[in-house]
Amino acid sequence: MSQRTPDEQRLTTNASKSDGSAHGRFHLLGKPRRLSVTMKDVARAAGVSVATVSHVLNGTRNVSHATRERVEEAIRSTGYSRNEIARELKTGASDLVGVHIVDYNPFYTDVLRGIERALEGAGIRFVVASTGENWRRQLELLEAMVARRMRGLILAPVDGFDAERVAQIVPPDTRVVLYDREVQPPLFPSITSDNLSAAREIVDHFAGHGYRNIGIIASGEHISSMQHRRAGFVQRARELGLNVYVIETESNEEGGRHAAYQVLESRRNGTALEALLVTNNLMLTGALSVFQSAGWKIGADIAVAGFDHHFWCDAMAPPLTMVKQRAELMGERCVEWLMKSDIGVGVIERLPTELVIRGSCGCQSPLQLNPS
Repeated sequence: MSQRTPDEQRLTTNASKSDGSAHGRFHLLGKPRRLSVTMKDVARAAGVSVATVSHVLNGTRNVSHATRERVEEAIRSTGYSRNEIARELKTGASDLVGVHIVDYNPFYTDVLRGIERALEGAGIRFVVASTGENWRRQLELLEAMVARRMRGLILAPVDGFDAERVAQIVPPDTRVVLYDREVQPPLFPSITSDNLSAAREIVDHFAGHGYRNIGIIASGEHISSMQHRRAGFVQRARELGLNVYVIETESNEEGGRHAAYQVLESRRNGTALEALLVTNNLMLTGALSVFQSAGWKIGADIAVAGFDHHFWCDAMAPPLTMVKQRAELMGERCVEWLMKSDIGVGVIERLPTELVIRGSCGCQSPLQLNPS
């Protein structure tokens, strides 16, 4: 364990990096509706040229009966709509908003729920695509949505997000709002959680238990949410004179497991971590599996807290002390910013969080009390 500063040390792990693969499909949410299909798609399905499809649709040239049947069947099977495409060509924009999520974890589904509620109130539908934390994939999806003439874009920036490149791609009349993470330069408004304050609150709670040696499992990615959680935790620990250890790993279950093994090894080497913050649910799941396999009792042998409270956290034994983000509100606020007449460049709105205290931190959870 290398020395970093008098009060901060780093535990490292060699977890393998995920391949960053993405789910490439678009998903239309809101009122059920097929995604836009082009004449090229119809031509491919029918095995003819785009010109032949156009002739069938517009009656501009005689087409054989067999070919016409193939084209008409392709139109039915693909769901091609002439009226929709004609309207988009006329107005220059669709009635859709494009949304990027990083993956399909519960936090992003909650954000989508807020987006859906706000957009449906405005009679607007939206398309969702998962980037898989891969900038190249996000760029491809962004270009596809721009080509589809989305009226607005709500994006969760991935590690390596290039705001200047996005500004070059997106037409001036297409609104862009970022969420969950902040980026530099701040060319678009961002709606995030107040991760810095949330992490500081956890340190205060640990200190209230009398813990002196505390640690944080965080990824090394250049993502503002992770950086702010780490910075807030370390800063507050220093202010209180606590010994703080940083365990850097990959932002997935395997990374959480490797980090937990580092904690076990440090305990054997005489560094008795008493309390641990794990900065996302994937790492938390991996770390808890290792601690439980080692026979450690969570809340007794080591106190644990995490980010992103969901219903399953209360079903754990003991129930987990977690930071609860206002994910649905974040989605709603994204839509509100998207609809503003004067959208703010570089405006950052940080939503407050809530620390949901349960038994994993060493407290007596209300869910564990004997109702008798």
